[in-house]
Amino acid sequence: MGIRIATCAWGDSFESCCAEAARAGYAGIEINIDGYAGREGELRDLLDRHGLAAAAGSAGGGFLDPATRESEIAGVEQIARRLAGFGVYTLELHCGLRPVGGPSEEQLRHYAEALNEVGRRCRRHGVRVGLHNHCILFIETGREIDLLYQHLDPELVGAGFDTGHLALAGAEVADVARRYAGRFVYGHLKDLYQVSKPAGESERVLSFDEILALAQASDIYTWLAIEDVAGRRVVLGGGKLGHDLFAGHRGLIRGVRCCDITEYQFAELGQGFVDLPGALAALQGAGYEGWLAVELDVCYRTRFESARMSREYLRNQLQI
Repeated sequence: MGIRIATCAWGDSFESCCAEAARAGYAGIEINIDGYAGREGELRDLLDRHGLAAAAGSAGGGFLDPATRESEIAGVEQIARRLAGFGVYTLELHCGLRPVGGPSEEQLRHYAEALNEVGRRCRRHGVRVGLHNHCILFIETGREIDLLYQHLDPELVGAGFDTGHLALAGAEVADVARRYAGRFVYGHLKDLYQVSKPAGESERVLSFDEILALAQASDIYTWLAIEDVAGRRVVLGGGKLGHDLFAGHRGLIRGVRCCDITEYQFAELGQGFVDLPGALAALQGAGYEGWLAVELDVCYRTRFESARMSREYLRNQLQI
């Protein structure tokens, strides 16, 4: 069967997205099962009309607060139950908010305990869980992934990684794919390219307020990677969530030079520097047979054109 290529929804109309996804050559699409609560037949008809399979669903939670952990886990299980009833057996699990400075090892252990329970309950319904990494959320870096997965039961929680966010966090994407190829159950495909050095190339050290002002001036399309003299790397996205997270780092990062700030944007597959051939070769070498979804959060082309470009890259350059 091999790797199957899906995409993620975009825009306001899921129906128009399905039509364009099918026209761009995709075989499936990620679904929001909650968006069709009580209307599952309508969703089935829509997918059938455009010849698309339902590739996966998604859910998420923070899972660290004892007061809400049980309700969050139960909520994920409810989504898994509804996905299984629709014939979908893969769930992409999103992380909660990122603490300032990143999660501690103790927090990672507690998070793993909750994720194992999530995986255990989803398995009751035949649904496999893949954890989704994301910059400015709880699990961001390759190191955090490695520490977390030491405590995760491979029978309960798999990998559902995002290539663009791995690269943005400074990871070597193909290396991560090789380490976890045997645990993949799903994944998002993105490319990433460097746009500029928004503060210039000089070695002048910036004050924290100068860096914060630079971040606040960035738009929703932009991600900034900031490295300080001690090698600490902070990634933030345009928008209030990223700005608020970075504001909490006052006193934690210092010695940031103008040349230590880099602006990135996500791109259509093949348009950036992510080692997609290496990552996909690792999955194929491990015998992965499942869905991967092309996702582009924002784009400067039309959504259809971006989706078509990425699908053609996979077909023509990687024969997938």
